[in-house]
Amino acid sequence: LGFAALSVRLRWLTAGGAAAAWVLGVSSAWAFGWIGLAALFAPFLVATLLGKLPGAKRAEARSMRQVLCNGLPAFVGIVWSLSVRGDAAEGLVWFLGALACLGADTCATEIGVRYGGRPFRLVGGGRLQPGESGGVTLLGLLGSVGGAALAPAAAGVFLRAPLAAVLLLTAAGVLAALLDSVLGASLQFRGRIRETGEATEATRVLEGTVERVSGWRWLDNDAVNLVTGFAGGAMALALMQLL
Repeated sequence: LGFAALSVRLRWLTAGGAAAAWVLGVSSAWAFGWIGLAALFAPFLVATLLGKLPGAKRAEARSMRQVLCNGLPAFVGIVWSLSVRGDAAEGLVWFLGALACLGADTCATEIGVRYGGRPFRLVGGGRLQPGESGGVTLLGLLGSVGGAALAPAAAGVFLRAPLAAVLLLTAAGVLAALLDSVLGASLQFRGRIRETGEATEATRVLEGTVERVSGWRWLDNDAVNLVTGFAGGAMALALMQLL
């Protein structure tokens, strides 16, 4: 509870975002103990610190919707583990895969936007502006690997898990983050503010009315994070069958 209050005070999270994060943290501890807390907070803390680096505009506090879209896939692993008919090990794998995706996507964005230069579009080729969805950079890809490894490595320390397991979970996170870029380049909503002509990926803005240019209106960045988080959990379960 104290950490949630500190997050609000430091403007990392809104009050609603902190409440959602608190529920996720308590649930993680209930299901997995220190393993769950370590896996949850490793990507969150690293991503937050990266967000304070120079080179990009100051990030706004994360809202409840953002926290839920990023955290709900991991929460499914918690419910799976606690379910009467669920397999605790499979629930943990799903949980770690979803968090690996979260870490990969966030670190790739924070590093790629600041230091990666103009990104390449994964779908259709061409260049994008830094920060625009659907592109990748070399430094961003390297950042995604490091970010994907955070949750599996943190859990692996407590579990004394084999390196192969950590690497497979990391791979699941990287693959899911690449799916994020594919969706961002192809189906994610893109609009234009009617009054100013400015391009935006938000469906609603204070500056005026957003007109659709391409993509599905419901598939904004938060929705993409939700979809790819589920993909990370599923990929983790599939890849762990290789052990």
